Amino acid sequence: MSEITDIIKEHLERYPEMEIGDLFKLIYQNEYGGGFAASNPELSLRQIEADYEKINSSRRKPKTDLIEDIGNGFVRVNLGALNPETFPLEKLNEACIATAEKYRGNRQALRDKVKEVRDHFAEFDFEFEEVTFVLFSSAMEEACYPPIDHSETYRVLYKPAYRVVKKELLEDIIPEAESVN
Repeated sequence: MSEITDIIKEHLERYPEMEIGDLFKLIYQNEYGGGFAASNPELSLRQIEADYEKINSSRRKPKTDLIEDIGNGFVRVNLGALNPETFPLEKLNEACIATAEKYRGNRQALRDKVKEVRDHFAEFDFEFEEVTFVLFSSAMEEACYPPIDHSETYRVLYKPAYRVVKKELLEDIIPEAESVN
């Protein structure tokens, strides 16, 4: 087993209704990180603030850990669990920008991860068939693996509101980051 298959199994336990697009988003983020608005730090910070406000003013705030491992040294920092008094949103923005500037990812490594999932497809408890996976992965490869959004089902059920950063950039800021494998 590889790290990506272990990460996917963990995420399937946590998010059993994830769809094929959510799977590809996870694989993509495992390789490329978030790449979130690094070219415009002010806009990036405003978007983090807006997302933080939206998720924390929601009547149905998701229960989630602050730090969620997605492998390859990347973590999701969940805005619904973040306390800006102990971890200011500006620091999260800085970590997002540094991640996007330093970590580019590799298309062949992404292809290898997709192949690994296909090779072990029967070991996962996906809600979709292998043929669907093959067709979707072929379409994604043909489109040069663009970033995609979470499925509507995932958004409704799990209310994702996070930023993807390299764990090492958080270890001095967030004590929980050190305990993430």
